[in-house]
Amino acid sequence: MDFALLRSIREQVAPGITISFHRDGDPLVYPLLVDALDLFAGFCTSIVTHGEALGQRAQEIIGRATSVTVSVFGKDPDHDLQIDALRSFLGAKGDRPPMVAIKFVGEIPPEVEASFSMPGVRIMRRLLHVPQGDRGYRPRTPTIPETQICLDMLHRPLIDWQGDMSICVRLDPERKG
Repeated sequence: MDFALLRSIREQVAPGITISFHRDGDPLVYPLLVDALDLFAGFCTSIVTHGEALGQRAQEIIGRATSVTVSVFGKDPDHDLQIDALRSFLGAKGDRPPMVAIKFVGEIPPEVEASFSMPGVRIMRRLLHVPQGDRGYRPRTPTIPETQICLDMLHRPLIDWQGDMSICVRLDPERKG
């Protein structure tokens, strides 16, 4: 995302919401990640990543982000790289923020799941919400909230790297509103 666009978004965002850095790419490859995290200092900031660069960018993230979630997919050939980077990150982080979690997406073989079990790391499990975006992990119909209104739309709208807003990435992946 162009940093001037990010700065413009920051000027329009009220404090007290969660800023999530993810979607359509890994935020750890963003060259201005430190500046972006500093821009949102005082906010709850969440990074969702594949995790390959966690060890390399540890000092830039530690103390700046509130949480880091590493997405793990069952058929991903990069598990060993993810594990090594995560261990390196956790060693550098110690007891300092951010909180760290693993998000298993779809079916995860037991041996892969066991390899990600680390002290102080929360495990989450997710199914992909939109079958068209399933990519063969586990087909399901979309999760529809009981209220029939996506709460993410009300609390966490998405602004992608081009500045386009989506009201809900789960129920409106094609941005039809």
